[in-house]
Parts: sequence; structure tokens; C-alpha cells
Amino acid sequence: MINNKYINLLLILIIAAFIASCGKKEISEKSGDVPVRGPFVWTDKIDASKIPDFPVKGMISGNEVKIEYVNFEYWRGSNDNVINFFDMKPQQDCGAVTGGKGFVFTKYGGDLKEDAYIKEDFKKSMDKYETEYHYYEGDNIKSFKSTFNFALVIEDINDDFVEGRIAVCFNDESKSWVAGRFRAIVCNN
Repeated sequence: MINNKYINLLLILIIAAFIASCGKKEISEKSGDVPVRGPFVWTDKIDASKIPDFPVKGMISGNEVKIEYVNFEYWRGSNDNVINFFDMKPQQDCGAVTGGKGFVFTKYGGDLKEDAYIKEDFKKSMDKYETEYHYYEGDNIKSFKSTFNFALVIEDINDDFVEGRIAVCFNDESKSWVAGRFRAIVCNN
């Protein structure tokens, strides 16, 4: 027969463990470790906590862009890193995507590693980063480069894939953006 003293002690330990785990989750969410659930909202101030926890998608000129293909290009000569988000797949992995809509995120002259990269607002200057979106009107490509903010978290990077989360907001009239969780195939150039 179990003594009531031991049952009370066991209950106290279970309650204490539950309370301790609730506090840790709250701290983690505030630090940006836990992605946002629900819809993404364009913002002029960004941080990692605002990256949504859904598959990457975007908005261009008020129209939703469903991302079908993501690749990570490592350019050996210049050491540039490019992440491409396209609404259509190429004929083969790492092949050219022609037509459709897409977003391009570039870091010039340096590797992206497992880490968080943040450009909080449109005013902050970060010379080694650039992003743009494009779409086709008939056979003509329309590219848009503007001031932007971004939060990029690389969670895993290896020879085959790069996994992470991203949120980029463009300072354009239609408040275009790309955001969500992605897995990119690695393409060495």
C-alpha cells in the first residue's frame, strides 16, 4: 500500500514540472524560437518571431503566389548564396525556371550558415543582402527591387538541402511579401 505522503509528493512534483514547462514555452515564443501560427501580415518591422509556421508562399501586387520550387544556389567563384522561390518547377532540379512568378534572396560574398539573419526595418542598411521579386507579362519579365526588411533563419544546411524559415516584406505600394518554412535543394554553380 502506498503512503499518502508519497502520493502528495508525487503530485507536487508533477505540478511543479508542468508549471516549469509552461514558463519555458512562454520565454521561447518571446525570443523568436517558435514560429507564428496563423496568417502572415506584411509589416514594416520584422524579427524572427514574425516568421509564420506554414509552407512558404507570397503575395505580389495583391495576388497570392504559391511556391512550388525552392533552390539554394552556391556560387563558388564569388561565394554568393542565392535562395530562389518559384511558383513553378524547372524541367530538372537546378534547371532554369522560365515564366511564372518568383522571389530571389541573395547574400553576396559570404556563406549562409545555420543562424538567424535579420534586417529589422526598411531604413537599416545591409550592403551584402538583396532581394527582389519578378513576374511575367507575356514574354516580358518585370522585376521589382526596393527597400525591404527580412528575417531568415537557417535551421539545417548540408550538401543536398537547406531548411529554414523566411519572411521578407517589400516596401512597395501593394505590400508584397514572401514568408514561411522552406526546404531548398542545393545547386552548386
